[in-house]
Amino acid sequence: MEKISRNAPCPCGSGKKYKKCCMCKNDSMENTGNSADKEDGNMNEKKTSSYDEERALIGKLRRIEALFAGTNFEGEKKAAKNALERIRGRLRKIRKTDSPVEFKFSFGDMWSRRLFVSLCRRYDIDTYRYSGQKHTTIMTLISKSFVDGTLCPEFQELNKTLSAHIDDITNRVIAEAIYNDSSEVEVRRRKRYISEIDSR
Repeated sequence: MEKISRNAPCPCGSGKKYKKCCMCKNDSMENTGNSADKEDGNMNEKKTSSYDEERALIGKLRRIEALFAGTNFEGEKKAAKNALERIRGRLRKIRKTDSPVEFKFSFGDMWSRRLFVSLCRRYDIDTYRYSGQKHTTIMTLISKSFVDGTLCPEFQELNKTLSAHIDDITNRVIAEAIYNDSSEVEVRRRKRYISEIDSR
């Protein structure tokens, strides 16, 4: 588009000079357009960054599973499937020599509980709770050697990785949306005497 001279008659037909009429409006619209484009670009950049972060996390979780399955190769889907089959096969063998017993697990937070249930279901381990038990309780019927050798160690590694990721996201959101300092509160010595007012 041809640039209009500041002192030229305004093309809107008002009879005023362009600089005293529509120039300000056009500049304003142009800036709005540029800032909208910039905002869209930032949004797309954030989406790409979140997606990359998510894929990296999934890759890390799969590597943890491969470690507990005893595999060491990298072909993503093939490695994940192979790891799953190895662990399920190990569990079937263990059941023949180590009879399943009932275990009770308790989890203080929702994320750990969901992770544990998903991990059990992935290995075809039944999870349940009895009527009257707390929502934080999960019961399973499983061989003790599998709990000690695979299920608990793998859960702990996965939980540590996911917790760090969730903490990182939460801290970033709080810093950006609320305030940049969310560190722990100052620890002070307790006062020896606390004054009380008798209301009688």
